[in-house]
Amino acid sequence: MEQRVRGRCGGQIVREATVRSERAALVGFFADRGLSFARIGLEAGPVSQWLYAGLAGAGLPALPSGTAPAGRGSRG
Repeated sequence: MEQRVRGRCGGQIVREATVRSERAALVGFFADRGLSFARIGLEAGPVSQWLYAGLAGAGLPALPSGTAPAGRGSRG
C-alpha cells in the first residue's frame, strides 16, 4: 500500500510524492527532506494511528488523525 504525501507552505503544495505505507518509509521521507516541519497531519484510515506512533516516535511533529486543521495536513 502507498500514501500520497504533500508538503505545504503558506497553503501552497511545495512537494508531493508517493511513499510506501510503512513507518520507516514515511520517517525517511520527512527526515531526508532537509526541511523543518511545523506539523505532519494524517488522514483517518486503518493504519493512521500506527503511522502516527512511528512518526511521533521518530521525533517528527505528527498529529493524530482528526486533529489537523481542515486543508492544512501534510499528507493527502
